[in-house]
Amino acid sequence: ETDGKLGTSKNEYKTMFTNMLNGIRQLNIDAPLYLAVATRCRGPIVQEVHDAQLELIQDRNDIFMGANTDTISDMDDRYNCCHFSESGIKKHTDLWMQAIQ
Repeated sequence: ETDGKLGTSKNEYKTMFTNMLNGIRQLNIDAPLYLAVATRCRGPIVQEVHDAQLELIQDRNDIFMGANTDTISDMDDRYNCCHFSESGIKKHTDLWMQAIQ
């Protein structure tokens, strides 16, 4: 969500994420990586970051779809229009369980 607030472009996000992942792989860590799609905070989905996250998942065979928390849009699930309330945490948990099964 912070990248959305900062105005991070799609290409910037993908470059920074790829650099981070390359650093992990250089440490001989080859565990699967699940990427959450998460851009919504006090406003609508941030399309640039949302698209970057989806493209990383689609373009690489070592990144898997994690929880898409942008789908948790009911403001009852976000106590300050950003952070999850108890009901939002339950939905978030369910999304992660679906992603890793």
